[in-house]
Amino acid sequence: MNIQEQRCVLVVEDDIYMESIFKKIIHSIDPTLKVLWATSADEAQAVVQSRTPDSFKLIIADYHLKGPRTGYDFWRGCRHHFPSIAFAFVSSVTPEKYLKMMEYYQTCPKFIRKPFQSDQCRSILADLIKEERHVV
Repeated sequence: MNIQEQRCVLVVEDDIYMESIFKKIIHSIDPTLKVLWATSADEAQAVVQSRTPDSFKLIIADYHLKGPRTGYDFWRGCRHHFPSIAFAFVSSVTPEKYLKMMEYYQTCPKFIRKPFQSDQCRSILADLIKEERHVV
């Protein structure tokens, strides 16, 4: 990791009203983390490519984003190119539908259903942020 780069969490969400909620939750877990925001998969990809992968503690993405590429498309690219970055999805679909959408993968990102309770979201994100990920 570049010494200049602060550890960060990237949130990919097209609902701008969620920005302050995620910032508050993330800073309650670790106030030193920088929260980066993208509203599309293309914008998120540009953010990821502009930093070293080690600078990311976590990426949180809405499964369904507006535009030609979804959060799912973005995750597939990250999974291939940056497997060491922890990932979580947020979506309003039911947990059952999420599992059905991800059935072809041995492992899938943690899932946070919207609307969520802040404590529940915080618990899931805290586990992911504190987890040290190593890819073999």
